[in-house]
Amino acid sequence: MNEIPKGWAHSDINTFIESMIGGASPKREDYSKNGVLALNKGDIKQSGLLSIKKEPKRVPSWFAEAHKNKLIEFGDIVVTLRDLSQKADFLGLIAKYKHSENALITQGMYKLNLWKGFSQNYLIHYSNSPQYRETVKAEKVGVTQVHLRNDQFKDIAIPLPPLNEQIRIADKLDSLLAKVDAAQKRLNNIPILLKRFRQSVLAAATSGELTKEWREIHKLKVNRADVKKLHKAFISSKKKYKQPIEISEETVKKLFKIPDEWSWFRAEEICDLITKGTTPPRDKMGQQYPIPYIKVYNLTFNGSLDFTVDPTFVDKNIHNKE
Repeated sequence: MNEIPKGWAHSDINTFIESMIGGASPKREDYSKNGVLALNKGDIKQSGLLSIKKEPKRVPSWFAEAHKNKLIEFGDIVVTLRDLSQKADFLGLIAKYKHSENALITQGMYKLNLWKGFSQNYLIHYSNSPQYRETVKAEKVGVTQVHLRNDQFKDIAIPLPPLNEQIRIADKLDSLLAKVDAAQKRLNNIPILLKRFRQSVLAAATSGELTKEWREIHKLKVNRADVKKLHKAFISSKKKYKQPIEISEETVKKLFKIPDEWSWFRAEEICDLITKGTTPPRDKMGQQYPIPYIKVYNLTFNGSLDFTVDPTFVDKNIHNKE
């Protein structure tokens, strides 16, 4: 353990714990639509939160009564010593129950009763600290479903300040982390806001609103006949020329409104070539080949190609296409 302030002590979690009660093990047929709320290990989240699902599991009253020592009420704290993921991101997390309805804890969860003179909130915050998380992940056992044994959990080292300082630390963390969470929510909203802004700018551009003033000054108009001449001249080297089908007035009426100076065109009227992709044979793909292979997720919203994620390359002679 790192050096600690004067007046603190080196301790372990067992110092805090008066008793530790494991959850019940209801079978599938023991659950019901009504009755007592049943919590499982996945309900304990980071930052000391204990989350209840929109449609939580429940057990009959008789089952809860038979396991009444495993019931928790408002203010109790619980820990999860099992995690379904090898990452163990939730293993060992401690959380406080903040709901008025009593609930039954199930397998993998433990109710913790602390000795007087120790702060629940300090212990909860410590279970989210980097030092604690590293220790838990180093100590975890199991392959598919990782877990900590009770003695492993109790033996985890913890720096122990005096009670008054435990309370001050926990209160300060509550205040600071609330600000961090609020900032995180705002940051999480930025990509959504940027996406909406991008969509609104593109909508303004493709509807003519973005260049409305410029258009009023220059009084330019798209001439369909001129575009046809350019298109025909552009593909005159082709052996066959097929006149594109114009968009009907009926179809135009169904589309969104554009400026009077604009016209609607089909893609074939302004493209030299429209073709579909292909799927190369597996033996013609690999890092040793020179030609990047464009997949759907290589296309980005900004109109560029991104090959940073899982780049694939193919033989240049595979289909003689570029």
